[in-house]
Amino acid sequence: MSVWNYVVTAHKPTNVTHSCVGNFTGPQELNLIVAKCTRIEIHFLTAQGLQLMLDVPIYGRIATLELFRRHGETQDLLFIATERYKFCVLQWDAEAAEVIPFDNKGQLKEAFNIRLKELQVLDIKFLYGCPKPTIVVLYQDNMDARHMKSYEVVLKDKDFVEASLSRNNLDNGADLLIPVPQPLCGVLIIGEETIIYVNASTFKAIPIRPSITRAYGRVDADGSRYLLGDRNGLLHLLVITHDKEKVTGLKIELLGDTSIASTISYLDNAVVYVGSSYGDSQEKDFNNKIFPVHIDLHLPPLLPNIYTFGKGKTTPIT
Repeated sequence: MSVWNYVVTAHKPTNVTHSCVGNFTGPQELNLIVAKCTRIEIHFLTAQGLQLMLDVPIYGRIATLELFRRHGETQDLLFIATERYKFCVLQWDAEAAEVIPFDNKGQLKEAFNIRLKELQVLDIKFLYGCPKPTIVVLYQDNMDARHMKSYEVVLKDKDFVEASLSRNNLDNGADLLIPVPQPLCGVLIIGEETIIYVNASTFKAIPIRPSITRAYGRVDADGSRYLLGDRNGLLHLLVITHDKEKVTGLKIELLGDTSIASTISYLDNAVVYVGSSYGDSQEKDFNNKIFPVHIDLHLPPLLPNIYTFGKGKTTPIT
């Protein structure tokens, strides 16, 4: 007699790996999109809180989740890449109220590889406000020192040309780059003991208590404020002080403790979403600065939380 095995997951994935915020379902609708391994959840922000609109399965483990907007458009598209190097672009069909693959009736150009001199790359990002596509690379050399370089992408020659923005002998724990949008531009280099801002004409640095930053979320469209979540579950607010387009300094403030963040997305009206792969249920008032307003209950410890800046009372969850 033959034996057959039937294998099925008992629960949907609850490990929150990525999140992003934008106008996906409509120009006037603010959406939180959350990735949980092989699924994406699309939420709509209302006056009463987040409302789940759709839960979409993805055939692959999600490695990248980003919203972007084409020039002249008022609504965002969703880019997803999987761990097996497959990608898709999705858009919202308002009439059918579902997510469909985006088709612009065009063809993608052939992909090509460009060789990097740096062997141990720690992070790589595109910069804002550059006349040509420009990447910034954080790397470690064979002496374990860490440096940052920038390269222009020459599409015609399919090659890199080294650009002027660079920095040598960084914090030994530097492992995260945050590109700053216009009008400030430049890049933040997040280390274990130092945070650096650098652009073509400005260099600013600030010491911090030793920590390893796991996730960050941009608060303002101009990139002047960021939320940083570290491996101990502490949430900090990093502020780039500036006079118009000139950066004058950096400030950092401890807001409180959260679940250990794997992703951070600022929503609106001082509300921020903290997605976690590690944290337990919690609701606290962090010195009248930050407290949860909603808990998305999942199998512990795989829990995302939502927090808000403001005044509130401590309410324990059991």
